[in-house]
Amino acid sequence: MVYLISSLLGLFTGFQYENFLILLPVLAMAAYYLRPYIDGQTRQKALGCFLLFALFFARASLVDTTCLEAYQGTFQAKVLASEKKENSYQLLLRLGDKKSSKILFYSKKNVLAGSQAIFQGQVQPREEASDWSTESYPLYLKSRGIQGQGHGSLVRVLKPGNFLYQVQEKISQKLRDNELNPQAKELFQEVLLSKKEGNFWSDQLKDLGLAHILAISGLHIGLLYGSVKRVLMSFLPRRRALDLAYLSAILYLLFIGGSIGGFRVLFFLLFSLIGERRAIKFDYLKLFVFAACLQLLIFPLHLYSMGFYLSYGAYFSLIFIKPYLDRAFHPFNGGFFQLITASIAVNLGILPFLLAMQFEINLAQILANILLLPFYGLFINASFLYGLGQLLGINPYLFSLLLNSLSDLLLLGNQILMVFSKIKLRFGKTSLEAQILFYLVTYLAYFGSKLRGRPRKLFSSCCLIFSLGLLLTGFFQAGEEGVYFIYVGQGDSSLIKSKNKICLVDTGGAKKSRPARKYLVPFLKARGVKQIDHIIISHWDEDHCDGLRDLAKDFKIGQVHFSHIYPAWAEFLERENIPTSYMEAGYKYSLDQDLSLDVLAGNSLEDKENNRSLVFYAQLENQRILFTGDGEKELEERLKPYPTDVYQVGHHGSKTSSGEKFLSQIKPKIAVVSSGKNNPFGHPHQEVLDRLKSHGVATYSLKDRGCLFYNVRTKEMTQTGQERGLNTYEVLAYLLVLNGYMYGLRKVFKDHELFTNRRRNC
Repeated sequence: MVYLISSLLGLFTGFQYENFLILLPVLAMAAYYLRPYIDGQTRQKALGCFLLFALFFARASLVDTTCLEAYQGTFQAKVLASEKKENSYQLLLRLGDKKSSKILFYSKKNVLAGSQAIFQGQVQPREEASDWSTESYPLYLKSRGIQGQGHGSLVRVLKPGNFLYQVQEKISQKLRDNELNPQAKELFQEVLLSKKEGNFWSDQLKDLGLAHILAISGLHIGLLYGSVKRVLMSFLPRRRALDLAYLSAILYLLFIGGSIGGFRVLFFLLFSLIGERRAIKFDYLKLFVFAACLQLLIFPLHLYSMGFYLSYGAYFSLIFIKPYLDRAFHPFNGGFFQLITASIAVNLGILPFLLAMQFEINLAQILANILLLPFYGLFINASFLYGLGQLLGINPYLFSLLLNSLSDLLLLGNQILMVFSKIKLRFGKTSLEAQILFYLVTYLAYFGSKLRGRPRKLFSSCCLIFSLGLLLTGFFQAGEEGVYFIYVGQGDSSLIKSKNKICLVDTGGAKKSRPARKYLVPFLKARGVKQIDHIIISHWDEDHCDGLRDLAKDFKIGQVHFSHIYPAWAEFLERENIPTSYMEAGYKYSLDQDLSLDVLAGNSLEDKENNRSLVFYAQLENQRILFTGDGEKELEERLKPYPTDVYQVGHHGSKTSSGEKFLSQIKPKIAVVSSGKNNPFGHPHQEVLDRLKSHGVATYSLKDRGCLFYNVRTKEMTQTGQERGLNTYEVLAYLLVLNGYMYGLRKVFKDHELFTNRRRNC
């Protein structure tokens, strides 16, 4: 296991050189305390770890992770994958240049995977993380080697896809014409062909946490191998049946375009096959480490993929946790119960990784993975046989009936379990360094459990103290008071955190792209927010309010405030049982002991929607933050503002707002512009930026800097994207706890040495 850790650290520090300095005091401290107890064999292992670290450090330097430059025009590319979205197709393209860069391209017309084609459109650099807590999607793009994103249209197809892609399309075409119900057809595409033909099942699987197991663990490939092996062994000699079953698994992996979990499954199936044919018993822990290191050496960008860690975590659980569960369920541990114990084992093993992704434990997800996953396994097995029959021109009626029945059963099970989705524990997100050290100390605890007597107790105590230290340091940032300006694309959303209350100003949003689900919801979950006490809607344009639909699903909302409302939104809030209140100009509202709102304007019926915006000062710790929504110059002329500390620039920096007279009145020290990257309106407009500069205002743009945090005590503006590393408090806490841990570890080795010598003398 130490070899795997050395490989991971080598890649990690190779990609992010600045984090190498954080590891130095840890390594130096470990060497100082353990130096007297290192024997010759340990020195050889240490040398192997160092060589692996150097190898993977060098491998990382050879990988190009830079983004493409913006480009507009025509280009030739190969289509690697195609996925249907709501109103377009998402194509994964490999450009025809020497670098063979990959991009995600959105087109109204679908193109068969494997085809060579010419496209016309605009390509932009890959999306980067706007905040340390919402970086999962940018990391996903980086893990797949995607360097840009674009949109446009297909010009013409030069060369169609190869045989495998055509077979996949043939199965998809036959599915559209057969007797399967729509739900069964979509689920068949999702779990068997890795094709997304709609959002129904993908949303169901995601909400219940099943997408990770089905797509990442390689469950479907293992099921295919087992099913084909059992069928072939009825007609062929055992060795030939095993070979053909393994060949079928390879062809299937090629057929679906490969996957992270698929590589691992094929690797272990190969050694299982060799062991069975040659009567060799392998050490699966060593194979586990070797497979992970080999995969990282071939695909180093998998270091950024949570799928890599989930996949190996699932396998580790099946090897080391499942046997204990089988003994616990004895004698009810055969047949269908094997799937249940496997589901429980996998969920226990990958729980820490899921927490790093979702920041919470959901009771509905736990129940779904235990109760429904076995039925998904049955659906996958039946789908293999059904798809094979379709290819051979056979219409297996019984299997189509079985698939329809299973899809109805799974749909009913999903709906029942979603009742428990509100029962959850939310923890927030700690830094990446804390996660790495936590898993390292967990392994050391496993190692210490092999010791006997007093050394084991001392070792376990040290591990427990260190783990608690890591857990506690993850909550230092939760108590900061101030204002978060959250990047939500082309929209507005700000979080005001006082001593006791959470107040959200606008929610961003758009009905089609759902940016609130992509940016705002993860932002709040990562900070452990469970309840939003107040939500203030400046006005009812969708880029300011539509995120309410997403927030109502995941958070308890105390009250929604506004100056006016429309019937559709009033019905929505009433249906969700969310209390509401009107705010009027000229009134001051106290939301907490140190947070109050001074409302200047709102609910002017004769104006257009932008000028009906709620304009108010949020006063927190003697700091004044001015919010104007999309108010334009006509509204600004009617206001009676006063000097402000921070000004959220009106209407996303449009030239229709932030007039000269208004800026002279408010005299802001800091201005924040909330606008989306590459937005079609050109926000913020240059003349607004020039006006702010002429008034000596320090201006920050979210589309350039990502999420920002204004600390009302220090009066400093910082980028939350820079919080990926350890802050001062965490560094001090880690070093203090680690020092005590290493001291205890040295005592364990010393006591263990005395204990061993005493046994020898006896």
